[in-house]
Amino acid sequence: MRRYMKVLAVVCLLLISVLVLSIIVTAAKQPGFVGSWEAIDVVDGSYEKLVISGGRDGTHRVMVHDSGCSGCSGDISDLSISCTAKGTGTSVGNILTTNLTVRCMGCPSCGINGVVVWPTFTYDPNTDTLEDDIGSDSIPGATWYRLGTHLGTK
Repeated sequence: MRRYMKVLAVVCLLLISVLVLSIIVTAAKQPGFVGSWEAIDVVDGSYEKLVISGGRDGTHRVMVHDSGCSGCSGDISDLSISCTAKGTGTSVGNILTTNLTVRCMGCPSCGINGVVVWPTFTYDPNTDTLEDDIGSDSIPGATWYRLGTHLGTK
């Protein structure tokens, strides 16, 4: 009887360990839009960080930080002013449509300060990346990677 109880205890511990490990792995992957992302701005080469939260009902909170926002300075080569864009987004399938207000940091009268933008992000579950539509006819949008997985942390 003792041996049976020991074997049963070991089997239960193994099952619990597998369950806990699968929960940790699932939580770490964060499939879909939710999470922290990073990219290089395809227009001016600055570093960008994107944070997407929420999402239970398809509604998300979205915040983008651009370390050198040429739209604020008005000069593609002047990356001295950073900016944020905050707002909401709605996801349907692998498409996230956003409505964000841009704020130029420390320069309320600069360039695109206060402008509302509507970037769309497309999630690719095969590569776990996002693609935005902020480029132009000649420049494709940026590819966003989960923070620390491709560009490195900053």
